[in-house]
Amino acid sequence: MKGKAKQLWSVSWRLGIAGLLLAWAFHAVFHDQCRTILAAQNVDLDALPRVERWLRVWRLGPVALGQTIVQVQPGWLIASILLWGATIAIGAWRWLLVLRSQGLDPGFKRTLEISFIAHFFNSFLLGSTGGDLLKAYYAARVTHHLKTEAVTSVLMDRVLGLFAMLAFAAVMLVPNADFVLRYSKTIALAVVILGMFGAASGFLLFSLRGGVSQVFPSARTWMRRLPMAETLERGLEACRKLGRARSLLFRALGLSFVLTFVCVAQLLTLIWGYGISVPLSPVFLIVPAVICISALPVTPNGLGVRDYLYLYLLSLPEIGVSAGTAVAVSLVAYAGSLVWSALGGALYVFRRREQDLAEAVADETAARQP
Repeated sequence: MKGKAKQLWSVSWRLGIAGLLLAWAFHAVFHDQCRTILAAQNVDLDALPRVERWLRVWRLGPVALGQTIVQVQPGWLIASILLWGATIAIGAWRWLLVLRSQGLDPGFKRTLEISFIAHFFNSFLLGSTGGDLLKAYYAARVTHHLKTEAVTSVLMDRVLGLFAMLAFAAVMLVPNADFVLRYSKTIALAVVILGMFGAASGFLLFSLRGGVSQVFPSARTWMRRLPMAETLERGLEACRKLGRARSLLFRALGLSFVLTFVCVAQLLTLIWGYGISVPLSPVFLIVPAVICISALPVTPNGLGVRDYLYLYLLSLPEIGVSAGTAVAVSLVAYAGSLVWSALGGALYVFRRREQDLAEAVADETAARQP
């Protein structure tokens, strides 16, 4: 009973944070749009009593935001949705390379299928990586003798993706130094990105190359005392196996950088869909930074966190996107991801008996192995 209460509390406070961030973001947008509407009627919003001001903001603001959302040009919207699908396909290809480093090869079709199902669960699980839990579950069923290695592949696939995206954002801090140093919140953003990049780099260094016991001689003895020590040791060995597969590792990193570029293009198509021209350099910093921070398991699918960050960053004078359009871009981008989530949900329903999917993957893997 205590376990259920603890789990309920964990989910509740995260949903609460998402709700507060969304409420703040929407209130800021509604306030600006309501001010514009009333100014055209020669009414000063700030001169109204507080209660009446809030009522008008939340009555007129949602209508104005809805009108903004539907103004996106259909061609750019379709392009954005297609690019969303491309990110899932590229991610599946990268995961397949990591699986192959462990001697597993379920084939691109099966890997893509599981990736779409995982994307469906990402829509409501914490962070933007919650579907990885499902990928790990299916990966563990790919084979009876390499379950640990299969699960480790999911972790390493995610870390490689985050590392490449963080590296991309860290590099883009250089040409955007003046922009970043101009605001306290962008400085904080840079600190977070560099901190996450350092953590991801350290994790990859020690996991792919090993050598922890050389720095800390008692580490191996201490690790053997932990629960499931054998499984942990096999997981570390799986990481080192990926590190030794240099060709697959570099190809996976290359795909990660391509994936980052496609993610930026996906958001740019929506901005262009609203007929807005923006400087490319800061956008190539903002998009990967927001994606990486939204991946932290704070709110379901990064909801609220992502919208707040896009609202603040895209509406800065250097970018020039209005607050209403910035939130509209974030919401439409999320809606585009839900299109592919629906496909993943349909696959999950048709494959709802996970045993069927697991056996199909295992059979195909066995057929490919010599």
